[in-house]
Amino acid sequence: MSEKLPGIYYFIYLFIYPYFPFLPCSSASSVCPIIHQYIPRYSKAFIPIPRSNSYVVLCRVNLTSSQCEWVLIANRGRCYYFNLGLKEHLILHQMGLIVMHMKKELEGEYQVLSGINRTCQGRVLMTYVEPLFLYRIVLLIPGAMFLVGLGILWDWLIKARSRMGASDEEQTANQLIQHVIPPLDTSARP
Repeated sequence: MSEKLPGIYYFIYLFIYPYFPFLPCSSASSVCPIIHQYIPRYSKAFIPIPRSNSYVVLCRVNLTSSQCEWVLIANRGRCYYFNLGLKEHLILHQMGLIVMHMKKELEGEYQVLSGINRTCQGRVLMTYVEPLFLYRIVLLIPGAMFLVGLGILWDWLIKARSRMGASDEEQTANQLIQHVIPPLDTSARP
């Protein structure tokens, strides 16, 4: 088959293919570049994938049957979705794949196939991660507790030393005063 089919045959081939998986598909995963992407919840990501000028298919690899389920087709700057639930989450751009509002359901392996012979342009392994902000806070809690404890201990040592130092000074001052001035005896009155 040629790269560009005339008129109606082109769109028939595009929309009939998902229902007839025995049509030729050469997405050899061994020659596909693999891109690992860790995306936090509800965030955006851009995954650069070089594309050819022909139409491109984004499909998701089903782990149980190892078949590639079509998600969208990008042709001439427009995306045609097979799963409308992913319309606001995945966009196949000329420069790569755009993920918007990442959620747990988007996690998995995706393949970008190009042309009629379905040559693989790239494999994307998207992994959903919780927001890193929460992990950083959890990691800071033990350090903060240690610093607070160290501050309390330091404050206690300073106060204890000042109490001990003041009593030693008072004792020394009292001894010097007693040698110079005898203590007054208040019990004997004339």
